[in-house]
Amino acid sequence: METKKEEKQPKSLEIVTHKLPKNEEELYQYIETNTKGVIPPTPRWSVQEGHSSPLDFISESYFEEVTDCIVLANRHGVKTMSFSILAFLDLTHKNLGIATIGAIQPQARRSYEYTQKFCRLFPNYIEKSLMSTTTTKGGGNLEIVVGSIRGVNCLTGDTTIETLDEKRKIRELVGKKGFYLHSFDLKSKRFTISKVKRVWKAGKALVYKVIFDKGVLFATRDHLVLLKDGNYRAVGDLKVGDRVEVLYRTIERDKRERSKYYWNLKVAAKEHKREHRWVMEEFLGRKLQEGEVVHHKVNTLNNNPDCLEIMSREEHSSQTNIGNKNFWFGKKRPEQSKKLKQYLRDLSPEEMEKRIAPMRDSYKNMSPSEKKKFAEESRKRVLQDWKTEDRRQKQTENWKNQFTSAKEQGMNNHTVISVKIYGEEDVYDIETEKNQNFVANGIVVHNSLTQRRLTLTK
Repeated sequence: METKKEEKQPKSLEIVTHKLPKNEEELYQYIETNTKGVIPPTPRWSVQEGHSSPLDFISESYFEEVTDCIVLANRHGVKTMSFSILAFLDLTHKNLGIATIGAIQPQARRSYEYTQKFCRLFPNYIEKSLMSTTTTKGGGNLEIVVGSIRGVNCLTGDTTIETLDEKRKIRELVGKKGFYLHSFDLKSKRFTISKVKRVWKAGKALVYKVIFDKGVLFATRDHLVLLKDGNYRAVGDLKVGDRVEVLYRTIERDKRERSKYYWNLKVAAKEHKREHRWVMEEFLGRKLQEGEVVHHKVNTLNNNPDCLEIMSREEHSSQTNIGNKNFWFGKKRPEQSKKLKQYLRDLSPEEMEKRIAPMRDSYKNMSPSEKKKFAEESRKRVLQDWKTEDRRQKQTENWKNQFTSAKEQGMNNHTVISVKIYGEEDVYDIETEKNQNFVANGIVVHNSLTQRRLTLTK
């Protein structure tokens, strides 16, 4: 009776990486043990005096005996394979940020094919792997792109950047740093804030025009855009119907103080917040406690952390119109102010106290259970008001209008309509500290490349 032979599975990283290589010989054995049968053996001997072998290049770069080097070799001289091995070793062992730039599309494809093979050998370290980016569970990041270094991850000067106070053109931000931008955290699937390290003009480059059902983006071919499924895709690889991650940010009028306006933000799916409260929570790294109010020092539309401060409700009330008697008796509401002043003038101090005292003392003397009952009765009165036909009809119309407005804005949609070559333009880059992305023209795009090792192959 014949028995099926079990296919030998390649050893995973869990088994073989308990001891990382410490010298060239151990590195060679490590590579051969883990990649045997998957890629050709790595040449370790030079073919001519004065030349170096591929293993010499991998070893000296991996152990950082050299910091900068240029590799020259004939066609089919295993340059792409050597770079791929080195990049993956650095990615999994050192958790670096790496960019591999292929001079032509087929070259980048070959590099990605090697990367995919390594990912299957080392599943325990890999978070996800796409051609646009491969990330490890330790935070390493490998990007494989095509084109010149200058043309990687750039946007045109008219691109609108969402800052925490207003929308600015990227060219207006050149030379600035230390301010905060909106950023998307892929792990929590929520928006957060990220500090800008630098903004600069990169020169001229060929850009593509991406038209969405709402909006447009001008960027270089390899600039990465975040899709709704959490993966990045290069602008040049976007397809009609692709849905991208966007920031929904609107200005709303305060319901109590009609002269004030605030930014409202969709932080995550089914989660909306006033932006100034969200910014302070992200800046402090904690939720706001009960009774804490975030106060704008100057402008209610400026949500930079240095323009906000936390105070108690009592302190905040004393500094705002709601708790300021000059608001009620001043010039902002002349008609109401006039009537209220006249009514209060006609009341003697005794009558005023007689009217106020019962309400004040009644609630003050209530037990906790009575206060709870009072709140429930107040709520019932509100619900009773809701049961009237006029009230229901009016609120239903408001909801319909809000829903229509959301649809017109492309909420939860933002799909690609077309991608075309636009022409050469001045292009600009932004580098952020956290999450490696920011919002441009309302769309989440990848941070400009920041890596410790850059490989250009041809």
